[in-house]
Amino acid sequence: MAKKDKCKTWGCKNKTKNNRKLCPKCRMREWRAKYPDRAAYHRKKTNAKRRGIQFDLTFDDFMLVYVQGYVLDRDNSMRGYELGNVLPMALHANAIKGATIDKDRHKTIYPGDDAPF
Repeated sequence: MAKKDKCKTWGCKNKTKNNRKLCPKCRMREWRAKYPDRAAYHRKKTNAKRRGIQFDLTFDDFMLVYVQGYVLDRDNSMRGYELGNVLPMALHANAIKGATIDKDRHKTIYPGDDAPF
């Protein structure tokens, strides 16, 4: 039977598994710090799957367009994350773009004076 010890990370009180030094949470945190590009790829891929968006980028394709500190924006939101449809965009620019699209969408839903804004 596997011995369960406390995690060796300072301040962590979680239990370890399989005679490891770190708990799963701290091991994952350490992996993300060691491989930030891979972590960003897996985070984007998992998020796309959860949202039901097609994700056809390999890790090498992802690295062609990924810039640390930026978000990947889809040029055509009707298509998924695929090479040729994604580009890096600053987070604040993406937020402005999203706010503009939402206002246009509300104008089509509430034409005329019925708009709630």
